[in-house]
Amino acid sequence: MLTPNMDGDLDDMLNELATIKASQAMLTKRKKAIDDHIKTDVFDRTMKVEDCKEETENWSIEWREQNRRSYIATEVQRLVPPTVFGSMVSLSNAAVDRVLPILPDDVADAIKRTQIVKPQRMLIIKPKESGDDKDEQ
Repeated sequence: MLTPNMDGDLDDMLNELATIKASQAMLTKRKKAIDDHIKTDVFDRTMKVEDCKEETENWSIEWREQNRRSYIATEVQRLVPPTVFGSMVSLSNAAVDRVLPILPDDVADAIKRTQIVKPQRMLIIKPKESGDDKDEQ
């Protein structure tokens, strides 16, 4: 059952919660172990980025460099009018990007200049698309 039964015994709910937390911890540890294995045994940190691609029968794996960008909340708050800042649900990149077009150009440019851009390596694992379906059509 995906939705909890709130009419049940509190003890049963707490037991279920403990089981969920333990499962999450085990899954997180296993995910980290698999990611680490791929990063050290499949790829090597000394490999060139363009060489960090691997194909299996069912999966496509790529360890590539991307830029992670973020905005500093105090800088955005300092530059954006309070009414606009108050309407932002969060200071996510999407929220700030959504507001930029409605701001005066000088304010939007000032916000863009405060953006922090950091390179990072990201592991991308995707299931391969079956080519059999395309041939039959």
